Amino acid sequence: EYDKFTDLDEKILKILRDKNMPPVVVVANKADNENSKMEAFSLPVVNTFDAFFPISVSHHAWFAEMKEFIAQNLKTRGHNYFVEDLDESFIKLALVGRPNVGKSSLINSIVGKNRVMVKDLAGTTRDSIDTKFHYNEKDFVLIDTAGIRRLSKIGTRNIENWSVMRTERSITRADVVAVIVDGVDGIHQQDLSVISRVLEEKKWLIIVINKWDAVLAKENIDKEKIMGRYLTYLSEKFDFLPWVSVIFTSAIERKRVEEILETAILIDNERKNKRVKTSIFNGFIEQAVVKHPPTGNRVAHKPRIYYGSQVDVNPPKFVLTVNNPEHFHFSYKRYLENKIRDNFWFAGTPIIIEYKGRGKTKDMTK
Repeated sequence: EYDKFTDLDEKILKILRDKNMPPVVVVANKADNENSKMEAFSLPVVNTFDAFFPISVSHHAWFAEMKEFIAQNLKTRGHNYFVEDLDESFIKLALVGRPNVGKSSLINSIVGKNRVMVKDLAGTTRDSIDTKFHYNEKDFVLIDTAGIRRLSKIGTRNIENWSVMRTERSITRADVVAVIVDGVDGIHQQDLSVISRVLEEKKWLIIVINKWDAVLAKENIDKEKIMGRYLTYLSEKFDFLPWVSVIFTSAIERKRVEEILETAILIDNERKNKRVKTSIFNGFIEQAVVKHPPTGNRVAHKPRIYYGSQVDVNPPKFVLTVNNPEHFHFSYKRYLENKIRDNFWFAGTPIIIEYKGRGKTKDMTK
């Protein structure tokens, strides 16, 4: 405390001087206003160590300079954030989900020596470990993740904020995101929020229903029908379910864990490599329009599609040249997306569809 510098404080600081310690920052707390902050600079330790900062914890004041000094010092010592450069041959897989859904057990099952051969461990950040491994002739990077908590339950100064940010960063860094759901507890709002975040980032999505052994262990369970009923339950929660891969796993019993990797490989090919030839796509569009002509928004104008093509991958993107994007009813997007999936699949990945006409473009992913 800036106004209560005691003999014990002096003894502690003397130890730090004598031990040739790394950079030492002295922080004087309870500098609750400008006057007390200036008074703190009269303490005898101001110019003794590497830095001195008067702060006020109760008022959460005067922290900026201290944080900047610490951050710059850590950077000079090699502790700055960095991301390893991984080429497109790697599938970057993140397992995310609420606490206690079995993420750690699934990770252990995936990287266990009896499952895959781990090539090496590489820290791409100083606070997380990414595991590189090889499975079925494909290179993977399993991105470290933290449990997701509902943001409303986390105080702004709570250290768990970092866990939430780290999980969001994992989603951003990943190619494939496997959202782990507790099969016994079912879908929570937190699960829906996480999946929404994955979709916003246009990532490949796998839904993993874990603890399936506990589900089957319940009394009066029809084991032959329960999986179908669960899929029906999921379809009520997620209107995009038809293109999302759902895997029922038991991390404890190591059942169907490898399906996560096999599905990730399949989705990787669908997203990065699949291209529909323009001639084939236009033949498809012609048939789709004949079967269900576009519904218009304006009585005076009839929406028309002239031609289209796939213009990009990762994620797949289709552009349709039309008379006017504003003439199309929003529901026609869903029809075209469903027909594209029926004919060309594109499993596990969002599809971007745009209308383009008369200098206007309408993104149909929204």
